[in-house]
Amino acid sequence: MAFQKSDFDVTEPAVAVRLMAGLFYLPHVAFKLNGLEGAAGLFGRIGFQPPMLWVWLAIAAELACAVALTLNIQVKWMGLVSAFVMALAGYAVVMTKGPVWLWNFGGVEYIAFWGATSLALAAQAWKREYAAYGRVFFLWPNLERGVVRA
Repeated sequence: MAFQKSDFDVTEPAVAVRLMAGLFYLPHVAFKLNGLEGAAGLFGRIGFQPPMLWVWLAIAAELACAVALTLNIQVKWMGLVSAFVMALAGYAVVMTKGPVWLWNFGGVEYIAFWGATSLALAAQAWKREYAAYGRVFFLWPNLERGVVRA
């Protein structure tokens, strides 16, 4: 897969949002890696059992979203994965702090925004693929039999 300059053109609003959605995962991954036991304790209190497995699943999912969204790889799928990760994070916040909305009080506002943004990025990727090829593909257009790239 070759990257294009347009994949990183921050003057394009959707690209800037995609890069932010991807790069914002990195501190979350680092936080979990630097405090595995604390993260496992939190996951355990929420009810995710076994907690350390869930911590590693969260790290893997967040790292995959960070790489894919930042580098514009399979955004149509990884945007959906990111939205699912945010749904789980929202559940975790509600289970630990109750139904609080405002982020500055530990609520889900930020998580909901990130999840909605991820869904919008996925929808845009599906829409762009359909506009470019007249259909959508499971993975990449040039990997499917009989498809000639325009």
